Amino acid sequence: MRKLMTVLAISFFAATAMSLENGEFNIVAHSAAEHPCVKVNLTMEQISAIKDIVFKNTQIRTQDEANVKKAMLEVDHTLASSTSTKEDAEKAQNNLQQAMAALTKTAAQLDISINYDVLHADQREMGALCAKYMYSFPPVVSNAVASYSK
Repeated sequence: MRKLMTVLAISFFAATAMSLENGEFNIVAHSAAEHPCVKVNLTMEQISAIKDIVFKNTQIRTQDEANVKKAMLEVDHTLASSTSTKEDAEKAQNNLQQAMAALTKTAAQLDISINYDVLHADQREMGALCAKYMYSFPPVVSNAVASYSK
């Protein structure tokens, strides 16, 4: 679910910036100019860089998620086995913890990469607020996405 929200957030973030350049942006008319995603004022190069970062991060995250699922299956299999030892169970648990740590690191890397590799220092505050709006999907953003997709 978080992966979907992240992709939607970045897609909306980038689409907002592209729409502004074309004069087509139609969020909530009275608050559009004040929305943090508008105030970030991304360039086309930044939009392209964000899309690239999201794509690469999604590829890595997909593999990390598969590794977590595989490790969970291994834990279940080990614990249910009548021939496994305590050491086998500890090893399986350790592998699961490592897989989960890798997934967490990949998820965190998305925000770090966008904030420090793409956004300028003066864009970070609004970029962080935009990301916060996107991750939480408050009504104004949900309405904006609905309006934008029509």
